[in-house]
Amino acid sequence: MTLLNKVLAVVVAAGCLGRAQALNAGELKLAGMFTDNMVLQRDQPALVRGFADAGAVVTVAFGGQQKQATAGADGAWSVTLDPLPASAKPQDLKVSAAKGKPLTVSNVLVGDVFLMARQTSIDISLGRDEQGKAEA
Repeated sequence: MTLLNKVLAVVVAAGCLGRAQALNAGELKLAGMFTDNMVLQRDQPALVRGFADAGAVVTVAFGGQQKQATAGADGAWSVTLDPLPASAKPQDLKVSAAKGKPLTVSNVLVGDVFLMARQTSIDISLGRDEQGKAEA
């Protein structure tokens, strides 16, 4: 599995967590990973997901693009934005539907996204033994 596939799997899993919370509410919502001060990966299609009333037409506007999707019977919808170039200028991601309060995700940048993890069982500094003493 490539790094990109692993990253996409994490993103999809995070989206599913938000889905369980939103299924019982018909109001317009974004998946939990969409928050203020986020970064979208540059030069890659950006998948925006959320929930609305079944059959609602949802509009997503960002970076000069405007895309629409129709919520399915379960209320889930998704829009794929075309690849965006890197930009240090914060922008707003706006989501709206005919019914419900429009949503705005503020201060969104486009750049490189890194997911990092640390294995805490490997906390031995180079040049030191397991008790932290300098090796000769």
